[in-house]
Amino acid sequence: HVFDPVIHLPLRLGHYNMVHNHLTNTFSGCYYISSGYTGDVDIHQRTGLQFDGPWDRPVGPSNTWTDEALGQPGTLAMWPGPLNHSVPMHQGDSERISLAFNLAVTLKL
Repeated sequence: HVFDPVIHLPLRLGHYNMVHNHLTNTFSGCYYISSGYTGDVDIHQRTGLQFDGPWDRPVGPSNTWTDEALGQPGTLAMWPGPLNHSVPMHQGDSERISLAFNLAVTLKL
């Protein structure tokens, strides 16, 4: 197995991450340290994590699923490495900080 941690540079106002995947990894994940929002903010206004299909049925106009709760401090997201994902444009009033990682599992017979 290989664990590949990457500390993301802070996501500032207007920054985003384009659709990508980690095809050669078994799992990818992200731990959120700071959401980039101060004060009381509706969860639907937070910068979440967006996953792109395929799904067994369309989940939105572009067949994407977004979970804004995953951008909250102290949350951990894990997903299959080959799954396409992105981060929408950050609209927060401070920097969003996360620790992203990949995990490659190799079975030895």
